[in-house]
Amino acid sequence: MEYLNTIDEIIPQRISGSVIANGEVVNTFDLSINDINIKMPLNELREYLTRMNLVLVGIQNSNFRNKFEYKIPVINENEYKLNDILVSTYSIDEPDSFSFFIEKDLIRPGFPEIVRILNITNGCIIMQDNIVTTNKSAFYIKNPHLMEVIIHQNLEQIEDTGKTKFHVRCEKGTIRLLPADLVATEEYVQAIEDALDKDLNPDPRDARDALIKVGRDYGIFWPKEIKLGGEFQMDEQTENIEELENLKHYKNWKVIKRSDLTSLYKLLPEWLITKIKEAIGMKVLHLNNLSVNMPKGYNSLIKRIPKPSGITTFNGVKIFASVIVLNEARPYRNSFAIRIEYINDGSPYLVIHRIFPAKKTFNLFIPYMLIGYKEELPTENFSNALNYIYTIRFLYNGNNQIEHPNLENGYCIIGCPVLKCSDNPSYNFGKSKDAISFHFHRRNERNGTELCCECYDIQNEQIINELVFEVNCAVIEKNTPGFEVFEPTEQKWEYKNYNLPLFRRKNRTFTGNRWQLFKQPKTIFASIHHSNHPHFLNIHKKYPIAKSLTVIPDNLRSQIGYVIVDSNALASTNTCDISKSIINRIGDIHVKKNVSNDFFNQSNTKYVGTSTDQEENEKIKFSQFKNIESLQPIFNEDIIKFFKLNYGLIINSQTMFIAVNPAFNIFKKINPKINHNESCDAKIISSKSRNETFLLENDLDSGSFWSLPSNLINIMMQSINLCNDSSVNDIRLEIKCQRIILNIEREAIQPTENIKIAVNNALKSQEPYQKLIKVFNIYGYFLSQEIILGEKLYEMSYNSLNEIVNDNEPFKIDLSKLDKLFTSWKTKYKFDASYLMSSCGEAVKKEDTKKWIEDYYKKSFKTLQIINRDKLFPIYEIFEPQICCEIESILGIKNENKILMTGIIQIIENTKYYHESFPVRLNSSNYQIFANMVRTNEQSNNVINEAFVKIQSATKTGFLAIIENFDKIRNIEPVELQIMWMLTGLPNEINYFSVHTRKLSILSMKNQEIESEKTSILLDIKDDYPKTSRIALSFEFLLSQDKSTDKENQIKLNIDYGPLYNDISSDDIKYENNESGSDDYSSNTSEESQERVVKYSLYSCIFVSDEGSIKTDISTNGEKYINMKTIGLSIG
Repeated sequence: MEYLNTIDEIIPQRISGSVIANGEVVNTFDLSINDINIKMPLNELREYLTRMNLVLVGIQNSNFRNKFEYKIPVINENEYKLNDILVSTYSIDEPDSFSFFIEKDLIRPGFPEIVRILNITNGCIIMQDNIVTTNKSAFYIKNPHLMEVIIHQNLEQIEDTGKTKFHVRCEKGTIRLLPADLVATEEYVQAIEDALDKDLNPDPRDARDALIKVGRDYGIFWPKEIKLGGEFQMDEQTENIEELENLKHYKNWKVIKRSDLTSLYKLLPEWLITKIKEAIGMKVLHLNNLSVNMPKGYNSLIKRIPKPSGITTFNGVKIFASVIVLNEARPYRNSFAIRIEYINDGSPYLVIHRIFPAKKTFNLFIPYMLIGYKEELPTENFSNALNYIYTIRFLYNGNNQIEHPNLENGYCIIGCPVLKCSDNPSYNFGKSKDAISFHFHRRNERNGTELCCECYDIQNEQIINELVFEVNCAVIEKNTPGFEVFEPTEQKWEYKNYNLPLFRRKNRTFTGNRWQLFKQPKTIFASIHHSNHPHFLNIHKKYPIAKSLTVIPDNLRSQIGYVIVDSNALASTNTCDISKSIINRIGDIHVKKNVSNDFFNQSNTKYVGTSTDQEENEKIKFSQFKNIESLQPIFNEDIIKFFKLNYGLIINSQTMFIAVNPAFNIFKKINPKINHNESCDAKIISSKSRNETFLLENDLDSGSFWSLPSNLINIMMQSINLCNDSSVNDIRLEIKCQRIILNIEREAIQPTENIKIAVNNALKSQEPYQKLIKVFNIYGYFLSQEIILGEKLYEMSYNSLNEIVNDNEPFKIDLSKLDKLFTSWKTKYKFDASYLMSSCGEAVKKEDTKKWIEDYYKKSFKTLQIINRDKLFPIYEIFEPQICCEIESILGIKNENKILMTGIIQIIENTKYYHESFPVRLNSSNYQIFANMVRTNEQSNNVINEAFVKIQSATKTGFLAIIENFDKIRNIEPVELQIMWMLTGLPNEINYFSVHTRKLSILSMKNQEIESEKTSILLDIKDDYPKTSRIALSFEFLLSQDKSTDKENQIKLNIDYGPLYNDISSDDIKYENNESGSDDYSSNTSEESQERVVKYSLYSCIFVSDEGSIKTDISTNGEKYINMKTIGLSIG
């Protein structure tokens, strides 16, 4: 900069700084000569002054002055060095003394000042339902001098305090603190390390107490968003002008709202976070119950454990399950063993074995729970941990001791065997006839327990210790919240000695004390305690049932301990995900007798499950169901509610699930298409990608799913890896028994009042994108118009072929030729599964497939499952066309640019640079600003063509507007001058869409490169544009319309490069080398320089504005309306 006289040659002995406000010096300070370099850029000096706490220089209210006492724009600070702004303050005593000056607006808020005044760097805790700031600083902000306070004005009533008085909140500003902006203080990190030091706190409970103490000192969380302003009372007579006036000064602001609370532990290194999770301890992450049916003739059952929401991986999660027998008559006739089997680390299954005989149908209630470390870090004080959770690799002839502290208050140990296919190379999943028993043997002292296990061959009735397995063990202490703990107690066992062949064996069955545990099944986990006899233990509401594996005396002596899990208590402590539904399978509806009787209201019909003895029910014939037309009356409101046909669907967390609330009502009767033939379709499906495999596993028609708008799919799946597709070559075999096809006519659908209200509120918001996403997370993203009910058998062979299978068409199968079909598939597709899985999770042997299908068609229609969903469509299409189009626009379904925001900047005398802050932080800075200089009076708004506005530093929080050719407007009263601007972009990307601009349409958005040699530009305009169309332009230099040479369907623009051309930074210029294939620009020869062509970007936006003026979103002069005609040229 030529007009500055540098002082490079001198060496200052003293440098002082002065802060000037309203023309007066309000503060002075000295710099340490040894700490600074006089050639440091001003942006580095700003950081140094803030870091050293010499003066707070936020970018919103502080500017350095140059030698001519003009403010230096923040955007240009990197062009200046400290020595450029030093002014000599020569005196006889200090001849080498220099000063520099900072101009500060004491009224306008600055981020560093807000942080200091309100102790923003102190963490927070919750005390008596209030958020309280602690006394110590938990973190510091990396670059407070570069961060901004988002300024806005919002007055709202938050509480009625009487008939005439009401409570008012006045929002003046917002600050946001993201994890990337923060660093934990050394003191806070050290305090956490000391709390977790095992030498200081060896017991986990002591470590937790120490962490809680650190939380009281430093806080547990920080708010990512902080609203600033004030709260006060108003009444009908008093307007409280004084309180509002006080809030004009930021020093009177207070924190009025904190949101998006985030754990302070997120600021710590990963290794320390891991230690914190270990100290906090394990919790119940998920609790659920399954109701299953073990049919007559079956010795085993397999059920997949789905991954619950909120759990991203099963790694490190301990699963516990138990068996509760529901049969009323002779429940001890069979015993059952249960374990967890892993095909791989991410696929756990419940495997239930029946201990002979298989001559009766049994109804079982299977509670299971997942225990592990919570993935979310806490934002409030933590407690109620399960302290002693173990996984023991069982050693047949080794030490299987469970070591735990001396628990004086009492405890009960529960367990569950775990078998991994990877630990047993020759093991064939689903084919084992070996059941695993376990029991515990307490020592005399209370600080240890021995685990005892046996593998039992059910078929040959002998103990064979061959399997490699583990046992999950949990020591549950008394007074553990959510658990009712019953210590092991001696049982008065009754030996069931029947004169039947099945009981004349070496193993024996016993029933224990009559405890009358429940009328309705509860979530109970029990264990047997004995010195050396292996047992299988089942629970019945009358008594415990024990099956011994060896010959033992008639007077069995062993103890039973158990825990009852209270799902409501666990949910109230917010420690787990409680699934209150017993099971989402219609095939098991017979357990819910009240539901089945209401749902299938057929006269003179007796169903499986309504009798107390299932053996009698198996004799019932199903001839009454041969008249399938009689099913017509059942497709009414009950079936809609039961199948939740009026609920939307969501894909998230690697699964598909039904939304929380119903989305629509069906006001026409559904006419089902019923399959009169007892036939099945078979299909071999080749899955070429993980996406296809995912859709197959969730019964979604692939073609229909991918016909959904791609942007809707991306929005819905952004939290999972489904869109990060990768190639596979999986083979899936399906045999479908389609019994009923339901088609829901779109004309029969009307949205519910609740979803109407939710969508309407979202559309009224200035941030409609995120609001709509929240609505869809509750009501679903898409719907299925065609639903197929029935049952299917399937099996998946992963990565089984090197070549793609194209035989994807379904075909009818002849049940008498199933064996030949399986042989054909084995030869052709190398498909050699020994069993198939049903939709209910039942494992069906390949050789039993024909019988299973035949039996299925004899069963009640209560066994219907949803086996396919087709004709999918977006949920927003249930709304009227106008709302549907608005939602599509906001979600960016059609990738259309929109005018998202408008604003007016009032010109201040002799001010060329203006920083405009957005009312909210945008999600992206991928937008374009179009702006014009406008002269406004009472009669008109006139665009000033001699000066123009250039936009720089476009960020998520705002942009810098620079007036070029400023001299052209110096003689105009500043009060008459404004910058009128509009922001364009994709609503779903920016996440802001003004309610005032949604009727405006963008017809075209272009970005073209203009070579610097050109003096004019021709823009092509379509002849079918409406007459109200206008074109807005954004360019590096002044453009003027040449109306004398306009051609039809073209606009000619002259370029005035002026003196600005010589000042353009090379960073703003694009170069193109004309020499083909040459990428080397390093040479400085004149020949290569001539081959470079300088290019500038010209952005154009053609939009339609049928309204002259609309309400603006941001205004700095009180103007509430912006004339859109001032932003663009007319082309109509």
